[in-house]
Amino acid sequence: MKTYLVILGISTSLVYATCYWPDGSVRDDFVPCSSSKVCCKSGEACLSNGLCYGATLNFAYRGACTDKTWPESECPRVCYDEFPDTWANLFPCPNASKLFSCGPNTVCDDTVGQYRWVEGNVSVAQASYQPLPSTTVSTGSFKPTSTASSQANPSSMQTDTGTNTVALGAGLGVGLGVPLVAISALFVIFYIRAQRKLHPKETTREYHQEQSIHRHGAMETRKQTRDFVGELEGGRPELDG
Repeated sequence: MKTYLVILGISTSLVYATCYWPDGSVRDDFVPCSSSKVCCKSGEACLSNGLCYGATLNFAYRGACTDKTWPESECPRVCYDEFPDTWANLFPCPNASKLFSCGPNTVCDDTVGQYRWVEGNVSVAQASYQPLPSTTVSTGSFKPTSTASSQANPSSMQTDTGTNTVALGAGLGVGLGVPLVAISALFVIFYIRAQRKLHPKETTREYHQEQSIHRHGAMETRKQTRDFVGELEGGRPELDG
């Protein structure tokens, strides 16, 4: 019974919040980030500097905001005037460190908007779920390297995203996977205890059989290893018996 209560506590922790573009229009497929008014596309990374990260194309972008007034202290107004009715991709400026532009990455002009990268951590935007406890991954040395020259859906294209994507993906996987593994372990423990109470003798007999099988497997492994080593050493002659 305790197991069901744990699972129910997670499955019912649903929240709903509307995400707005700078012009006040609504975007349904963007969801709020953890402890923030920033919205990113469902399932993609939320950066603590207020931006979002699309792992598919390996770029950062400005998402939406749960506050229609877009308070600058909580929802960064990056490319706010340039793209008022959509998300905004950030392109790295050529020959500049941590400087990004709202326009094509071949130019870096104030007239198309500029943004200087702020280091931060990453979490995940999970569709309508409250965030689970997660491990954060530092993005201090992360530099988006998208070469696209126009806006593209954060999840609509596929390219080789390289090492940065793998690192971020691993961090997110650990953050979401640990709570699920813990719940599964609890379920298994409760199930085993219940079975032992119902069939104590049968469980003991099966355990001894299992141990016997494992010991037999260990002997087979040692034998195979010894034979293999003999072959590597050129097949030494066997001792006279």
